[in-house]
Amino acid sequence: MQLEPVLKFPVIFLLAFGVTFLLTPVIRSMAIRFGVVDQPGGRRIHERVIPRAGGIAVFLGFQVGAFAVFYFPWLPFSGQLQQGWWCSFLLPSSLILLLGLWDDTKSISPILKLGGQVLVAAIAVALDMRMGNVLGKAPPLWLDIILSIAWYLILMNAFNLIDGMDGLATGLAFVAACGLALSLLLRRAPGDVMLLLALAGACLAFLRYNFHPASIFLGDSGSMFLGFTLGALALSTQSKGPALAVIGFPLVAMGIPLIDTLLAIWRRSARIHGVEGVRPVHSLSSLATADGDHLHHRFIQRGWSQRKVALSLYGLAAGSTVLGLLMLAYRSRAQGILLIAFVGVAYVIFRHLAQVELWESGAAVLRGLSKPSHRNISIVAYPILDLVALTCSLGLTFVLISFGPLDPPPFRLTFLKLFPLFVGLPMLGMAVVKAYSRVWSMARISELMELGFACVAGILIGLGIFIVGEDKFTFAVTVMGLVHAGVSLAMILGIRTFVRVVQDVMASRSHAQETPTLLVGPSSQGSVFLRAMSLHPLPEYHQMHIVGVIDDDLNLQGRVVHGRTVLGGVPKLTRLIKDRGVQQLVLLTGLLDEELEVIRGVAGETGVKLVRWTNAIETHVDLKSDSEQASNSVE
Repeated sequence: MQLEPVLKFPVIFLLAFGVTFLLTPVIRSMAIRFGVVDQPGGRRIHERVIPRAGGIAVFLGFQVGAFAVFYFPWLPFSGQLQQGWWCSFLLPSSLILLLGLWDDTKSISPILKLGGQVLVAAIAVALDMRMGNVLGKAPPLWLDIILSIAWYLILMNAFNLIDGMDGLATGLAFVAACGLALSLLLRRAPGDVMLLLALAGACLAFLRYNFHPASIFLGDSGSMFLGFTLGALALSTQSKGPALAVIGFPLVAMGIPLIDTLLAIWRRSARIHGVEGVRPVHSLSSLATADGDHLHHRFIQRGWSQRKVALSLYGLAAGSTVLGLLMLAYRSRAQGILLIAFVGVAYVIFRHLAQVELWESGAAVLRGLSKPSHRNISIVAYPILDLVALTCSLGLTFVLISFGPLDPPPFRLTFLKLFPLFVGLPMLGMAVVKAYSRVWSMARISELMELGFACVAGILIGLGIFIVGEDKFTFAVTVMGLVHAGVSLAMILGIRTFVRVVQDVMASRSHAQETPTLLVGPSSQGSVFLRAMSLHPLPEYHQMHIVGVIDDDLNLQGRVVHGRTVLGGVPKLTRLIKDRGVQQLVLLTGLLDEELEVIRGVAGETGVKLVRWTNAIETHVDLKSDSEQASNSVE
């Protein structure tokens, strides 16, 4: 067995590692000498002056490794990339490094930096590093150019945005490079692995100085170079194939920076229309406005150390990379793996990572709804939404039937026949039950049930009319009608309950600065209180974090009422206050006098604040009395 085919891989890795390892201290000294440093303060989490421009060392380490790949006297090796590719790559990669150095030293405007990124991406596309070369079916040239430039912009900015903590961008780039290298081995392209090993070696060497506590930062020069290089290698080292392998795996391998970027775009877009008085409003702000809500910032705010945050995100990146490799290895089962992964990732994002974005989006929705509007807007808006929902449901039903074992009816002719029956009749039924004159944000459950019944009844009546008048495709259309009824019901009710969902989510939010509060009294009154606060929150409610409900009903204890757990009865109040760090009790209507005496005693012993909320009907009110108390208030 010849050693050269095996030894060339560690040689390239160690060469890039050694060059970066030796040059980083030199670059660090030069950055300090010329004042290319990052000052602490603002959203930055470091507490001392740190030199940047460490990307120069990573750049030189990778380029030396790439030179060795193509110009050392190796035996011939199989690979797509040749000397010409590297010579072409030198120009855009050097330009992105210089653009980053310019920003590191002069702090150029976001628009100017974006323009430079577009120029570099366009040069890379002109040098044939574009998406059309690797997709199984090349798109039109104009679309290929747009997709390729967008690809480079997304990856450059993803690593630029995630580079806000010691070692984070460097470590994630190392994981991504290793993952892409393994994917090439699975696809039997070992020659191109050496370039990715050169990048991995340079990143690992720099991580020695960049991991917490960092003595040098990548700077924009390094973070944008890493994103551009990973993007170029992903488009250059993949032979033509399915999008899942060519584009899907690189996206999975670089998933953490990309998720952080998508959350940033979502968050900053929502903040443009934020709720005034509740959270800061960034009116007329651009998507390039920096903030302190990136993934690493959130973990730091939870009390995690920088090392723990970095290692945890490395682990998540490695896990997603392994998942992507499994998808490549088990191609026949890739869709199933992808579906399971999608559900898991969606749960993690919306349950643990996107809380800020959900808050900002809900704030924007409620702000838009609170603006003065015409009193009859629902008469126009809801019918349009219902028409769109029913039409989309009917079209989706045709699609679903076409994948099944049934013989689907002709689309155009049958769609035209079914449209007035499956769309017009349910809308007529909803109009009969006065669906367009109700305030759905305050609707009762019975009203939603009546609406659903009218929608489904209209579809079933239309189905009956079709069966009576036709003798072809009756079974297929019957199945379509039932599927259409279920999908339409979900969409119609979803339209009506969307605002209530937003209100409930906004009312259930909590922040670290809010006062831990217990609701004390019947759970039914607790539900009324929470519902009232979701519709018309009082200023005092914004300062409360409701940790649970105190109710003596044994049948309810341990269960969830309106999103809050019934933690126990009044006898457990003292222990719950101490265990949960409660600072405030909201006394609800329905408490007995003896219970109030016990609660006052507990409040005196523990020092918690007592607040009363009433929701009662007052009789014999003296309208001339100045001492009249308003019900439905927090006193």
